[in-house]
Amino acid sequence: MSRRTNKQNRMMDSPQSTTVNVDLSNASDVTCDNCGNYTFVPVMMMKRLSAILSPTGQEAVIPIQSFACNACGWINKEFLPTGQDEEADTIQSR
Repeated sequence: MSRRTNKQNRMMDSPQSTTVNVDLSNASDVTCDNCGNYTFVPVMMMKRLSAILSPTGQEAVIPIQSFACNACGWINKEFLPTGQDEEADTIQSR
């Protein structure tokens, strides 16, 4: 069994900062699938988990962050949690 020194503990516990240079001119823009706008705002979607499925045995409300169009409020499918695509088509077409 090896023992670490205090200096080794500090080095392993502190996050390593790395700088990555990325040329964003080669990246493509994400636009709203509904109106073509380029800006988005963070929104929270809420999921209700029944007491039967909850690990605590109590009903829970779980927040899930997503992004909505700043102009029209549309949420692109790529921003939805997995398995929400068909449900989103129904809700957003109303």
